[in-house]
Amino acid sequence: MKLKRILATTVSLVMITGIIPASALVRNTRATEAISYVDRSWDDSKVVSKVKEVTEYISVSKLQPAENGEIELTDGYWYVSDQSMTNLGCKVKCSGEVNLILCDNSILNVSMAGGIRVPEGTTLNIYGQSGDTGKLWSNSKDSNYCAGLGGDNEEGCGNINIFGGAITATGGNQASGIGSGKNADMNGTIRVYGGTVAAQIMGDSSNAAGIGPGYG
Repeated sequence: MKLKRILATTVSLVMITGIIPASALVRNTRATEAISYVDRSWDDSKVVSKVKEVTEYISVSKLQPAENGEIELTDGYWYVSDQSMTNLGCKVKCSGEVNLILCDNSILNVSMAGGIRVPEGTTLNIYGQSGDTGKLWSNSKDSNYCAGLGGDNEEGCGNINIFGGAITATGGNQASGIGSGKNADMNGTIRVYGGTVAAQIMGDSSNAAGIGPGYG
């Protein structure tokens, strides 16, 4: 009887674990060591910087795609790029308001499958550390009509606030580097408080902006 109970419990745990999405398991794996970041704001005359800390966050190196093949960054969560190189081989989508910290000397590469999607109604806050040497590469040049950082084809962009880090965003054909995709209104707001930003377009630009709206 005892052996049967153990086997039954094991089978039950396997079944329960099997129905929990991988992304949910990752979201519950939070670090507790404090990570610093630089928050910047505008006081009507200059940019003001303040070093802050976050103790609950998820390392982007641990993220796994959901069943639809996308990695979803969830509303209210903090995500940290803390590896010398992290390659995410699928599209990343923001949901709600998301915070991303680019640690110094780290690289987050989201250039293999369509960049980071920030649709209307969402907000992406990108922070650096004191050296502003953490890099984000977000590239949609192989995904026609999608922004490198922002909206997909015929999709407007949400709010993007860049407080630090080194961001390189490349839009796909007729889409912006940072902003909306092709044939979509630029309804969100893009603010750059610090760091360095390189936003560019590839292919047939057709009046798409480096930062702003796509063609049409």
